[in-house]
Amino acid sequence: MHTDDVIRFNTYVPPIDLTFNQYLLLSDEFTLLIHTGNMKIGQGLLADVQKHLNGRTLDGIFISHFESDECGSIALFTNAYPEVVVY
Repeated sequence: MHTDDVIRFNTYVPPIDLTFNQYLLLSDEFTLLIHTGNMKIGQGLLADVQKHLNGRTLDGIFISHFESDECGSIALFTNAYPEVVVY
C-alpha cells in the first residue's frame, strides 16, 4: 500500500478548535474506512467516499471507540453498503 492509497478527510470545528479525521484505505484486495464521523458530516463524507471508491464496494469500517465523532453516521454507511463488515 502506498500513501496514494490512503485518503484523509477532515472537518474543523471552530467552537472547540479541533479537527476530526476519517481515512479511506484503498488496495486491490480491500477497501476500509476508518471512522464515519458524526451525523453532521455523514452525508458529505459518504458522497466523498463513494467518489473515491468509484463504483467499488466498501469492504470494512473500523471504529476505534464509540463516540459520535467516530461512529455517529455509521447507519448511513451500513445502509449504503449492506455487506460492509464493521470492526
